[in-house]
Amino acid sequence: MVVTASAQFGRFADIQGDYCSKRIGGCCPGRVDDCSTPILGTLCYCDHFCNRTDNPDCCPDYWSTCLGIEYTKPPEEIVLDEHHTIPAREGDGEQGEVGVKK
Repeated sequence: MVVTASAQFGRFADIQGDYCSKRIGGCCPGRVDDCSTPILGTLCYCDHFCNRTDNPDCCPDYWSTCLGIEYTKPPEEIVLDEHHTIPAREGDGEQGEVGVKK
């Protein structure tokens, strides 16, 4: 199964590293406030409460370590042909705007 990273992966989604996988005790069932590990001066969580659509404080490796789900980031642009592209992320241009490759 391949899951595309999006807002559901929280604020740590772009950070790579072994957080849940190196946590003593690993992942935790249910919601356990102590099931956490340090990240960027705060804590990220490795409990199964992270398995929901809104999980801004879950560790970036929660999905792969605790659930066995690998995800990939979406492409920066979609290539239509050798001369035309479409920005794949909102904010990279007008939605649906076709760019010309130089």
